Amino acid sequence: MVKQSFARFLNSFRGLLTRSPVLVRSVYAETLLEDFFVSAVASVLAIRFYLQATGFPQLGFGPLHIAHMLWGGILMLIALVMLLTFLDRKAKLMAAVMGGVGFGAFIDELGKFITRDNDYFFQPAVALIYVIFALIFFAIRAVVRQRSLSSQESLANAFDIAKQGSIVGLDQEERANALKLLESCEVNPVRNNLATVLKDMQVAPSP
Repeated sequence: MVKQSFARFLNSFRGLLTRSPVLVRSVYAETLLEDFFVSAVASVLAIRFYLQATGFPQLGFGPLHIAHMLWGGILMLIALVMLLTFLDRKAKLMAAVMGGVGFGAFIDELGKFITRDNDYFFQPAVALIYVIFALIFFAIRAVVRQRSLSSQESLANAFDIAKQGSIVGLDQEERANALKLLESCEVNPVRNNLATVLKDMQVAPSP
């Protein structure tokens, strides 16, 4: 079992090296990244407020102290597993929020990472956290404000919307967005067949 898994990993890694890298942008990237960012900021603020209000309690017993950085790591792990396991958009949304909360819990303990005595109250840490969030914000802006989607990216996103429709159905706005994406695609049998599928797909009530 382990040998087969390792061989599968080597084959996948070899495929990444031999094929051209393809990074296809999602039309939902901006929303998901903003959800991640807001959740991370809210997580830091909530943790700081809670610790200040409760006198900085410690979770643990005896010489052990379970830092909330570990809970942040667990939440980020769960978010990653959800992204690797499930296909629907709700899973992506949950992963974005959960990953943001986990990252906030992780980065809140920055002072412990950069001081010799693991000082959570290291004052410059707050400024560094602010700078990190500012860099993340500008990075998100840079990613989502790039050039418009290419023909291939538009077709891939239309396929993704159709995939969601096969799972939970599409509302009128989602179907209109998918058909609009297809308008910028090159005319070919794949594009035409996908347009037919979207038009014939049952329309679900708007949430």
